[in-house]
Amino acid sequence: MTTVESSLLTLPTFTLSTPVHEVIAFLDQHDYSHLALVDANDSWIGNLATSLLYEIDETQTLASISYHVESFYIQPTDDLAKIADTFIQNKCNILPVLDTEHYLIGMLPKAAITANLLESTFLTEVGTTLLIENDTEACSLAKITQLVESNNSKLLGIIVWSTSDLKTQVLLRLTQKNVDTIIQDLRRFDFTIVSQHEEDSHQNKLIDHSNYLNKFLNI
Repeated sequence: MTTVESSLLTLPTFTLSTPVHEVIAFLDQHDYSHLALVDANDSWIGNLATSLLYEIDETQTLASISYHVESFYIQPTDDLAKIADTFIQNKCNILPVLDTEHYLIGMLPKAAITANLLESTFLTEVGTTLLIENDTEACSLAKITQLVESNNSKLLGIIVWSTSDLKTQVLLRLTQKNVDTIIQDLRRFDFTIVSQHEEDSHQNKLIDHSNYLNKFLNI
């Protein structure tokens, strides 16, 4: 797994006395949601949403919007779950990483989370990926897991891909054992198989029947 330390970016530091136009010049080259503020001793103060900088006079300093400073950060020892939660809760694409004395070590980009996902068993283990859909109220992760494991297959990972008031899509990664049986069992419990698979005998039969009908109509 990629560690926090190996993913850190060393970016320019900003203080409350930094002119807004200097920060905007930096942001012209970098698409970051927030920037970290430090004091004269390089101790972390907090974060500012970069969107605020475009609402004030560029000749002002960051002190003019200091009342918007937010306090969220991570530390090198934090696990992946806490880091992901911090990204989500604060709607940011970069996080300050602090030591135990609250000095800024570096900035962690959201892309680091993607890098960890790419190295996880969800994608590195040999298996089959299914994208399924069901009514949101009826969609049960416990039921999905039970259907997979009752067919002597192993669930390598599960992600809620998208959700709305009506429908929820779930991405499954499972071993390649009994895939067709699992697909048919999911259908029996009203799951729609959004992805297409060679192992899907039901879908293959529909395709064969459709091809036969088209051939018959073209005679």
